Amino acid sequence: MLIEFLRDSFNIDGGAEYQPIVSNTSASSQHSGEQDRNTPADRYKIVYWIFTLQGISILLSWNAFITASEFFYKEFEGSPFKDTFQNYFSIVSMVVNLICQSHALYQKTTVNLAKLVTVTLLVNVVVYILTTISTKVLDEFTSTSYFYFIITMLIIIAASNAYLQNAFFGLASSFPPLYMQAALSGEAIVGVAVSIVQLFSAWATEKSDLPSADLQEGAFYYFLAVSGTAVMAAVSFIALRRMRFYRHYSQLPTEQALPNNSTNSPSISGTFRLVRTHAYANALVFLVTLALFPSITASIRSVSQRAESKESSQNDLFIPFHFLIFNVGDWLGRVLIRADQVTSITPNSLLKFSLLRFIFFPLFLMCNVVVGSTDTRLFPLLIYSDFLYFCILFAFALSNGYLGSLIMMAAPQYVDDERKGVVGMIMVMALSLGLTAGSLLSFPLKAASCLCNPFTV
Repeated sequence: MLIEFLRDSFNIDGGAEYQPIVSNTSASSQHSGEQDRNTPADRYKIVYWIFTLQGISILLSWNAFITASEFFYKEFEGSPFKDTFQNYFSIVSMVVNLICQSHALYQKTTVNLAKLVTVTLLVNVVVYILTTISTKVLDEFTSTSYFYFIITMLIIIAASNAYLQNAFFGLASSFPPLYMQAALSGEAIVGVAVSIVQLFSAWATEKSDLPSADLQEGAFYYFLAVSGTAVMAAVSFIALRRMRFYRHYSQLPTEQALPNNSTNSPSISGTFRLVRTHAYANALVFLVTLALFPSITASIRSVSQRAESKESSQNDLFIPFHFLIFNVGDWLGRVLIRADQVTSITPNSLLKFSLLRFIFFPLFLMCNVVVGSTDTRLFPLLIYSDFLYFCILFAFALSNGYLGSLIMMAAPQYVDDERKGVVGMIMVMALSLGLTAGSLLSFPLKAASCLCNPFTV
């Protein structure tokens, strides 16, 4: 019923005119080894691993600051932002990302994507190095001024990363789907690594209360490692542009932008009509994910932890463990995609599966959601099992990684080579809109979970 409504409203049709286009980026030929004589091989999968590294660097920007939350909590002590800095981090990143994503999509015909990727990678390196240096000169800051310094760094990195993500996935759309999958898998690897760090930090915090000096030293080496990763991403991409395999696929019209006055320049609206079902599906996938994770899922507690127990270690580790379960499931979903699935599954099927994920709304709300001090619930507590909750969470994460990546990989196959770069940008924009809408939806969902004001609990 809902699918029919969407089809009638948006003229979504899986007919003959909306079919994958066979081109030199076909997934089947890439995986079967049937390459043109003129197509160079990706020896030792070097290009594949460089794409993976780029995916890591893209998601690293946000996670780099969130993972260091304990350090920032100590350093912002005495400022009015000590307890709310993560909210400011989220709002600033989301707003800046949306503005810059929109601008990048609007400027798609006047920008050389490869040069933009290079510049933004170098900007990221500078920001990480400045942040690393700041951990050694903390005496020069007050707690409030350091907050403003970090927010400034976050604004720059959010803007840079928005252009980086838009340009890189626009560029990656010209390559075989395997390479889009590599970049998306790289993003998931960051999530797994960060959740492991968070789990270890939660365990270590139980054992000892680290002094401020140790946190500063740890933050220095942490941001130094982040800076090193950013340098490797920048250097590897510069090297990538000299490789024959890259040059072969970058001869498609995504490496060099077309001038605005060119009659051959693919329009955004015209290209969007060709992949609109993919765009809707992509936005819905991430809307559902961000509406529930982590706002609702991080509020779910172990049912075996008694409220009156003096030992809180189980719940202290329960939440970091849930992040690990999600990120592992998300990563597995991205790497389990087979090449034949990229063009064999129809756009309408992807949309239906995306809509099907709304079933996770009542499923999670029927788990042991604990918000504030009230016991009032809109949904009854029917899922009274930690194991069953983790199974639901794993399925939720697996479907997010699988569907989100499959949509990103499949959409460029439905247009000719000239439009692939624009499709990559449209998919990134749809993803960002889904993330933003999901973040906003998380507030009424939290209110529904406890029948309370989500801003005061």
